Amino acid sequence: MGTEDFKRLVGLLWDMLDQDPAMQDPGWAASDPTGWAIRFVGLQQSVIDTHLQNYGLAAALFTNALPRSADEPVDVASDVQARLAMPPDLFMRLGFIAGSVRMASHANVKLRGTITTDCVMHWAAKLGNGVGESWPRFCELAASSPGAFRQKCIADSRAAADERYDLYRLNLLRTHPLIETAEGRYVAPDPELVYARTTLGMYYDALTTGGTKFTQGFGPRFSNLVGDLLRAGCGDGRVWSESGLAQPVRNAPPSKNADHVILDNTAHVLVECKALRPSAQLLMLGDPKDTDGIADRIVGAVDQMARHAKAIGEGKWAQHRLPARDCFGIVVTYGGIPTANGLLFRGKVRERGMAGDRMSLPYLVLSLSELDSLLRLVENGHEPHDIMRKLCGEESGGFPGSYQHVLSSDAISSRTRERGQAFLDSLPGSDSEVDR
Repeated sequence: MGTEDFKRLVGLLWDMLDQDPAMQDPGWAASDPTGWAIRFVGLQQSVIDTHLQNYGLAAALFTNALPRSADEPVDVASDVQARLAMPPDLFMRLGFIAGSVRMASHANVKLRGTITTDCVMHWAAKLGNGVGESWPRFCELAASSPGAFRQKCIADSRAAADERYDLYRLNLLRTHPLIETAEGRYVAPDPELVYARTTLGMYYDALTTGGTKFTQGFGPRFSNLVGDLLRAGCGDGRVWSESGLAQPVRNAPPSKNADHVILDNTAHVLVECKALRPSAQLLMLGDPKDTDGIADRIVGAVDQMARHAKAIGEGKWAQHRLPARDCFGIVVTYGGIPTANGLLFRGKVRERGMAGDRMSLPYLVLSLSELDSLLRLVENGHEPHDIMRKLCGEESGGFPGSYQHVLSSDAISSRTRERGQAFLDSLPGSDSEVDR
């Protein structure tokens, strides 16, 4: 690139920043480079990477495709069903219909038409049981008129009773991706948002039901799904889980510990689950308060794994099926945190409290979807400790790093693919696999 081309690109960047609505927000001036990087990279990312993967993960979390375990204090699937006033898989089906109508073609011409209640009711019998009866409720949950949307935004901007709740808020464009243009008439400007809302976006409904006690119920469910995926991808005998400890040990463990451990003769991989996702303020404005808040949560997770790794190395966990080994760590979050494995965010983590020998634990921060893709690598013969050593040693900003080319055509674990395919096969007229 020549000097003039470089100057032109820099000029374009400054023009973009000057016209960015975030520049008019008073809080933007207080943002640091970490928040800016999270926002900038987050805006470039696709809402959904692979539909089939998200259908499979959503089916596991919000339906009985993954049975509730004894250590889950809350029946998340039942609570979400009560909030939706319909089975979660029916909500997923309605989202599939709404998104598909928006993307449908006739004679190789994209329709891009309005979705009408009359049309849905007319085809209800062919769309499956419950579609006609549940369509009005679906629209209440996923659609909004422009005026009603403005009122929702005003209400949502008010401070929460508990500040911790702010870290979990979603952008209302993600919770209401359908626009009601007239009574019974809807448009989906971005069908990907509809698919997102009706799969992993049911997180919003679990959050609404659980309120500030959300993590007490959803956290164990999330951890159990991660454990299920680890066992399916690595084998039952290679996965240690805290939930498998006897209650006396859980009450007085040798040290703080991770939720799960992938066992290996060379190096263990510790896995700590956090039902986090980047907040609306963080993704829209690089909000410094939310940047620090989410960094603090990562600090806590890494610190917990580091203490566990140290105790494992000292032999304190040997009697509980964890022999002394070197260790790597993975923090699994619900939603992806842009740049979480980059230099700026890691610097923020160190700044917020990670010091001394605790920083010696090599770790990655992965979303649930990224962990699922990592397990596909394991299924294809890559050892977990080799994957971690390679990615932690690269300067590519974490996952997928140099595995990008391998995952470009095969990035879904077998367990998730099976669950996602079961949902797609339940749709009327489904007779082939859909990856996108």
